[in-house]
Amino acid sequence: MELRCDALSGAAEMITAIESVATTAATDGDLVATVGDITPVNGAINKVCGEVSFPIDIRSKEEDYRDTIENRIVDTIETIADDRELRTEIEHLDRSEPVQLDSKFVTVLEQSAETSGAAYCCLPSGGGHDAMNFQLAGIPTGMVFVPSINGISHNPAEATKPEAIEKATRILSNALVNFEE
Repeated sequence: MELRCDALSGAAEMITAIESVATTAATDGDLVATVGDITPVNGAINKVCGEVSFPIDIRSKEEDYRDTIENRIVDTIETIADDRELRTEIEHLDRSEPVQLDSKFVTVLEQSAETSGAAYCCLPSGGGHDAMNFQLAGIPTGMVFVPSINGISHNPAEATKPEAIEKATRILSNALVNFEE
């Protein structure tokens, strides 16, 4: 066993370390990191895996903080690779800057939610939603997230109660009527 250079075992250790670094970083600032996929190249049940690829999605409202944690994650990955005598190749796929939505419109959305009696909370969305592009084009933008049943989203099993959709529609329409630039 000690002669093996198992890329899949190394990737598993790296992914666990990424979660640990991100969890610690999240207590100090706004940050999430996700490894949502892993691909063993030419993997088989009876074969030591020689190559693995996995994407890492790191998001924060603060670009500098995200970059600092990204560097920490890369250092951690390279340390694990060195310890296991593995080779790493890191490719940046997307370096989007965080986009802050229009604070005035977000406030109007909050007021609309309060007026409608809806329970709400403000939270950052790290996703690259269309709203980001509207805001970058100078169109005042905010978002309303509607809860999915059992918290399942971005999945074929996703469903939302009609009452929640109706409530969100009321919040949005009220906000649009009351928004003044």
